[in-house]
Amino acid sequence: VEATNIVVTGNTAQGFAYGGLFLIGTRNRVENNRLLDVNRARCGTAPLTARCNYAVAEQPDLLKSGIYLAANGGRPTTTKGNIVRGNIVTGFGIKAHCIAADHAVSLTENSISGNSCDDVPVRP
Repeated sequence: VEATNIVVTGNTAQGFAYGGLFLIGTRNRVENNRLLDVNRARCGTAPLTARCNYAVAEQPDLLKSGIYLAANGGRPTTTKGNIVRGNIVTGFGIKAHCIAADHAVSLTENSISGNSCDDVPVRP
């Protein structure tokens, strides 16, 4: 998998059981999107439910993050030089897990700025 120069901008998507966006690759742009009602499964809270029981040591925030930067989308890849800017992300526990990365990705090697992250109650 080699995702390069992908542009995801100006979208509104609502109602995610888990994370809102899974980002891999280099020089991609994720800007001015609205990812609403993320993590409706309420992953990250105790007790751990079966629907959130995806345990991969290097990706503990995968199911509960609004935007997740990874180094493997089925095959190892490099994830750096991406722009994640001006997005609005809301959902369960999103203030603490808005933009996260697995252990093999450095957030500082990506440009992340101006994103708004807010917790909102999850509707049944």
